[in-house]
Amino acid sequence: MVTVVTAFPDASTTGVPAGTRLVPYTGPMVITKDNTVIDGRLIDRNTGSGYNDMLIIQAKNVLIKNCRFINAGTNQVSVDDSYPQASVTIQDSEFAPPSPPDAAVRGRHWTLLRDHLHGFLDGVHPDGDNRIQDSYIHGFIQPAAGEHVDGIQTLGGTGNIAFEHNTIFFEPTHDMAGAIQFGTENGATHDVTINNNLLAGGTFTIYSSYGYAASFNIRVTNNHFSRRIFAYYGANGYLYPGWTRTSNAPGGVWTGNVDADTGAAIPLPDH
Repeated sequence: MVTVVTAFPDASTTGVPAGTRLVPYTGPMVITKDNTVIDGRLIDRNTGSGYNDMLIIQAKNVLIKNCRFINAGTNQVSVDDSYPQASVTIQDSEFAPPSPPDAAVRGRHWTLLRDHLHGFLDGVHPDGDNRIQDSYIHGFIQPAAGEHVDGIQTLGGTGNIAFEHNTIFFEPTHDMAGAIQFGTENGATHDVTINNNLLAGGTFTIYSSYGYAASFNIRVTNNHFSRRIFAYYGANGYLYPGWTRTSNAPGGVWTGNVDADTGAAIPLPDH
Protein backbone atom coordinates (compact mmCIF):
# COMPACT_ATOMS: atom_id res chain seq x y z
CA MET A 1 0.00 0.00 0.00
CA VAL A 2 1.28 3.42 -0.94
CA THR A 3 0.71 6.10 1.69
CA VAL A 4 -0.09 9.54 0.37
CA VAL A 5 1.54 12.07 2.68
CA THR A 6 -0.33 15.34 2.65
CA ALA A 7 -0.67 17.74 5.56
CA PHE A 8 -4.26 18.57 6.41
CA PRO A 9 -5.60 20.67 9.30
CA ASP A 10 -6.05 19.14 12.74
CA ALA A 11 -6.31 20.39 16.32
CA SER A 12 -2.63 21.34 16.35
CA THR A 13 -2.86 23.70 13.36
CA THR A 14 -6.26 25.30 13.97
CA GLY A 15 -8.02 27.23 16.69
CA VAL A 16 -6.58 29.66 19.21
CA PRO A 17 -2.77 29.71 19.02
CA ALA A 18 -1.00 28.16 22.00
CA GLY A 19 -0.12 30.67 24.69
CA THR A 20 -2.87 33.12 23.78
CA ARG A 21 -4.41 34.70 26.87
CA LEU A 22 -8.18 34.90 26.51
CA VAL A 23 -10.08 37.69 28.25
CA PRO A 24 -13.86 37.37 28.83
CA TYR A 25 -15.83 39.20 26.16
CA THR A 26 -17.98 41.98 27.58
CA GLY A 27 -18.88 43.80 24.37
CA PRO A 28 -22.18 43.85 22.50
CA MET A 29 -23.64 40.65 21.09
CA VAL A 30 -24.99 42.59 18.10
CA ILE A 31 -22.13 44.13 16.11
CA THR A 32 -23.25 47.29 14.31
CA LYS A 33 -19.95 49.18 13.81
CA ASP A 34 -18.07 48.62 10.54
CA ASN A 35 -14.48 47.30 10.83
CA THR A 36 -14.96 46.04 14.39
CA VAL A 37 -12.09 43.82 15.60
CA ILE A 38 -12.61 41.27 18.39
CA ASP A 39 -9.28 39.72 19.41
CA GLY A 40 -8.32 37.28 22.15
CA ARG A 41 -11.73 36.90 23.77
CA LEU A 42 -13.64 34.12 25.47
CA ILE A 43 -17.20 34.51 24.22
CA ASP A 44 -19.37 32.64 26.69
CA ARG A 45 -22.80 34.24 26.92
CA ASN A 46 -25.26 31.54 28.00
CA THR A 47 -28.60 33.01 29.08
CA GLY A 48 -30.66 30.24 27.53
CA SER A 49 -32.52 32.68 25.29
CA GLY A 50 -31.12 31.35 22.01
CA TYR A 51 -31.21 34.45 19.80
CA ASN A 52 -29.65 36.72 22.42
CA ASP A 53 -26.80 34.28 22.94
CA MET A 54 -25.66 34.52 19.32
CA LEU A 55 -23.02 36.97 18.17
CA ILE A 56 -24.95 38.76 15.41
CA ILE A 57 -23.15 40.62 12.64
CA GLN A 58 -24.88 43.69 11.18
CA ALA A 59 -21.74 45.56 10.08
CA LYS A 60 -19.18 45.36 7.28
CA ASN A 61 -15.66 43.97 7.49
CA VAL A 62 -15.84 42.61 11.03
CA LEU A 63 -12.74 40.66 12.09
CA ILE A 64 -12.78 38.07 14.87
CA LYS A 65 -9.48 36.37 15.70
CA ASN A 66 -7.88 34.31 18.44
CA CYS A 67 -11.22 33.74 20.17
CA ARG A 68 -12.98 30.79 21.75
CA PHE A 69 -16.75 30.59 21.40
CA ILE A 70 -18.59 28.71 24.13
CA ASN A 71 -21.82 30.69 23.86
CA ALA A 72 -25.00 28.67 23.47
CA GLY A 73 -26.96 30.50 20.78
CA THR A 74 -28.97 28.75 18.10
CA ASN A 75 -25.89 29.54 16.01
CA GLN A 76 -22.77 30.84 17.67
CA VAL A 77 -22.25 33.52 15.00
CA SER A 78 -25.00 34.71 12.65
CA VAL A 79 -24.63 37.22 9.83
CA ASP A 80 -27.92 39.12 9.76
CA ASP A 81 -29.57 38.62 6.34
CA SER A 82 -31.44 41.92 6.66
CA TYR A 83 -28.11 43.79 6.42
CA PRO A 84 -26.90 42.89 2.89
CA GLN A 85 -23.47 44.47 3.35
CA ALA A 86 -22.73 42.71 6.64
CA SER A 87 -19.60 40.54 6.56
CA VAL A 88 -17.19 38.85 8.94
CA THR A 89 -13.87 37.00 8.87
CA ILE A 90 -13.19 34.61 11.75
CA GLN A 91 -9.66 33.26 12.02
CA ASP A 92 -7.51 31.24 14.42
CA SER A 93 -10.53 30.61 16.65
CA GLU A 94 -12.32 27.68 18.27
CA PHE A 95 -16.05 26.95 18.36
CA ALA A 96 -16.83 24.63 21.27
CA PRO A 97 -20.46 24.99 22.43
CA PRO A 98 -21.65 23.75 25.83
CA SER A 99 -24.59 22.03 24.10
CA PRO A 100 -25.04 21.42 20.38
CA PRO A 101 -26.55 24.42 18.55
CA ASP A 102 -27.59 24.24 14.93
CA ALA A 103 -24.25 25.47 13.59
CA ALA A 104 -21.15 27.46 14.42
CA VAL A 105 -21.73 30.09 11.74
CA ARG A 106 -24.59 30.86 9.38
CA GLY A 107 -25.52 33.47 6.80
CA ARG A 108 -23.87 35.22 3.87
CA HIS A 109 -20.54 37.00 3.46
CA TRP A 110 -18.39 35.16 5.97
CA THR A 111 -14.91 33.63 5.86
CA LEU A 112 -13.39 31.07 8.22
CA LEU A 113 -9.60 30.63 8.32
CA ARG A 114 -7.70 28.10 10.47
CA ASP A 115 -10.66 27.54 12.77
CA HIS A 116 -11.47 24.49 14.92
CA LEU A 117 -15.17 23.54 15.05
CA HIS A 118 -16.59 20.68 17.11
CA GLY A 119 -19.72 19.75 19.04
CA PHE A 120 -22.48 20.81 16.61
CA LEU A 121 -25.50 19.39 14.83
CA ASP A 122 -24.19 20.97 11.60
CA GLY A 123 -20.78 22.55 11.30
CA VAL A 124 -21.73 25.63 9.26
CA HIS A 125 -24.60 26.92 7.12
CA PRO A 126 -23.18 28.88 4.18
CA ASP A 127 -25.88 30.94 2.49
CA GLY A 128 -23.70 32.54 -0.20
CA ASP A 129 -20.37 34.31 -0.63
CA ASN A 130 -18.61 32.13 1.92
CA ARG A 131 -15.14 30.63 2.26
CA ILE A 132 -13.90 27.95 4.65
CA GLN A 133 -10.16 27.35 4.49
CA ASP A 134 -7.49 25.50 6.50
CA SER A 135 -10.05 24.51 9.17
CA TYR A 136 -10.84 21.36 11.16
CA ILE A 137 -14.51 20.33 11.55
CA HIS A 138 -15.45 17.19 13.50
CA GLY A 139 -17.13 15.83 16.62
CA PHE A 140 -20.74 16.23 15.54
CA ILE A 141 -23.47 15.50 18.07
CA GLN A 142 -26.92 14.00 17.52
CA PRO A 143 -29.03 14.40 20.66
CA ALA A 144 -31.73 12.05 19.38
CA ALA A 145 -32.62 9.85 16.47
CA GLY A 146 -34.23 11.81 13.69
CA GLU A 147 -31.86 14.79 13.90
CA HIS A 148 -30.58 15.62 10.42
CA VAL A 149 -26.87 16.35 10.69
CA ASP A 150 -24.33 17.58 8.12
CA GLY A 151 -20.75 18.73 8.35
CA ILE A 152 -21.37 21.64 6.00
CA GLN A 153 -24.96 22.20 4.90
CA THR A 154 -26.46 24.37 2.21
CA LEU A 155 -29.95 23.67 0.90
CA GLY A 156 -29.85 25.64 -2.34
CA GLY A 157 -30.58 29.13 -3.50
CA THR A 158 -26.92 29.88 -2.76
CA GLY A 159 -23.66 30.40 -4.60
CA ASN A 160 -20.08 31.61 -4.57
CA ILE A 161 -18.95 29.20 -1.86
CA ALA A 162 -15.45 27.74 -1.46
CA PHE A 163 -14.26 24.90 0.78
CA GLU A 164 -10.47 24.85 0.48
CA HIS A 165 -7.97 22.63 2.35
CA ASN A 166 -10.06 21.58 5.34
CA THR A 167 -10.42 18.38 7.34
CA ILE A 168 -14.01 17.21 7.87
CA PHE A 169 -14.52 13.98 9.81
CA PHE A 170 -18.19 13.06 10.17
CA GLU A 171 -18.52 10.35 12.78
CA PRO A 172 -22.22 9.91 13.74
CA THR A 173 -23.86 6.57 12.99
CA HIS A 174 -27.58 7.38 12.62
CA ASP A 175 -29.64 9.95 10.71
CA MET A 176 -26.54 11.53 9.23
CA ALA A 177 -26.38 12.98 5.74
CA GLY A 178 -23.09 14.30 4.35
CA ALA A 179 -19.74 15.59 5.48
CA ILE A 180 -20.56 18.19 2.84
CA GLN A 181 -24.14 18.64 1.65
CA PHE A 182 -25.17 20.97 -1.13
CA GLY A 183 -28.83 20.43 -1.82
CA THR A 184 -31.44 22.12 -3.97
CA GLU A 185 -34.46 22.25 -1.66
CA ASN A 186 -34.49 26.07 -1.77
CA GLY A 187 -33.35 26.49 -5.37
CA ALA A 188 -30.32 26.02 -7.55
CA THR A 189 -26.79 25.94 -6.16
CA HIS A 190 -24.05 27.55 -8.24
CA ASP A 191 -20.36 28.35 -8.24
CA VAL A 192 -19.23 26.04 -5.47
CA THR A 193 -15.60 24.93 -5.18
CA ILE A 194 -14.66 21.95 -3.00
CA ASN A 195 -10.90 21.63 -3.39
CA ASN A 196 -8.07 19.80 -1.61
CA ASN A 197 -9.96 18.69 1.50
CA LEU A 198 -9.58 15.57 3.65
CA LEU A 199 -13.07 14.07 3.97
CA ALA A 200 -14.49 11.05 5.79
CA GLY A 201 -17.84 9.75 6.98
CA GLY A 202 -21.47 10.64 6.49
CA THR A 203 -24.12 8.46 4.90
CA PHE A 204 -22.49 9.76 1.72
CA THR A 205 -19.35 11.81 2.21
CA ILE A 206 -20.58 14.37 -0.32
CA TYR A 207 -24.36 14.53 -0.37
CA SER A 208 -25.53 16.26 -3.54
CA SER A 209 -28.71 16.55 -5.57
CA TYR A 210 -26.72 18.45 -8.17
CA GLY A 211 -27.92 16.45 -11.17
CA TYR A 212 -31.61 17.03 -10.38
CA ALA A 213 -31.89 20.82 -10.47
CA ALA A 214 -30.81 23.84 -12.47
CA SER A 215 -27.53 24.10 -10.59
CA PHE A 216 -24.27 24.94 -12.30
CA ASN A 217 -20.52 25.32 -11.83
CA ILE A 218 -19.95 22.85 -9.00
CA ARG A 219 -16.26 21.90 -8.89
CA VAL A 220 -15.05 19.00 -6.72
CA THR A 221 -11.31 18.70 -7.24
CA ASN A 222 -8.19 17.23 -5.63
CA ASN A 223 -9.91 15.98 -2.48
CA HIS A 224 -8.70 13.07 -0.36
CA PHE A 225 -11.43 10.64 0.72
CA SER A 226 -10.57 8.63 3.83
CA ARG A 227 -11.82 5.20 4.98
CA ARG A 228 -11.03 5.96 8.62
CA ILE A 229 -14.74 5.93 9.59
CA PHE A 230 -16.44 3.72 6.96
CA ALA A 231 -15.09 1.22 4.47
CA TYR A 232 -16.75 3.06 1.56
CA TYR A 233 -15.70 6.54 2.78
CA GLY A 234 -19.32 7.21 3.78
CA ALA A 235 -21.61 4.54 5.18
CA ASN A 236 -23.16 4.12 1.70
CA GLY A 237 -20.42 5.64 -0.43
CA TYR A 238 -18.55 8.82 -1.25
CA LEU A 239 -21.17 10.60 -3.39
CA TYR A 240 -24.96 10.66 -3.14
CA PRO A 241 -26.32 9.32 -6.46
CA GLY A 242 -27.82 12.63 -7.53
CA TRP A 243 -24.68 13.48 -9.50
CA THR A 244 -23.31 11.08 -12.10
CA ARG A 245 -21.71 11.19 -15.52
CA THR A 246 -25.16 10.87 -17.07
CA SER A 247 -26.84 13.49 -14.88
CA ASN A 248 -24.13 16.13 -14.82
CA ALA A 249 -25.23 19.77 -14.79
CA PRO A 250 -23.53 22.64 -16.67
CA GLY A 251 -20.06 23.39 -15.41
CA GLY A 252 -19.84 20.34 -13.19
CA VAL A 253 -16.23 19.26 -12.61
CA TRP A 254 -15.06 16.15 -10.76
CA THR A 255 -11.34 15.57 -11.11
CA GLY A 256 -8.22 14.76 -9.10
CA ASN A 257 -10.12 13.16 -6.20
CA VAL A 258 -8.27 10.26 -4.60
CA ASP A 259 -8.24 7.69 -1.81
CA ALA A 260 -6.42 9.30 1.12
CA ASP A 261 -4.37 6.16 1.82
CA THR A 262 -3.57 4.71 -1.58
CA GLY A 263 -3.77 7.66 -3.94
CA ALA A 264 -6.12 5.68 -6.21
CA ALA A 265 -8.42 7.85 -8.30
CA ILE A 266 -12.04 8.18 -7.15
CA PRO A 267 -14.23 8.73 -10.23
CA LEU A 268 -17.57 10.35 -10.77
CA PRO A 269 -20.03 7.41 -10.89
CA ASP A 270 -21.26 6.35 -14.34
CA HIS A 271 -24.95 6.31 -13.34
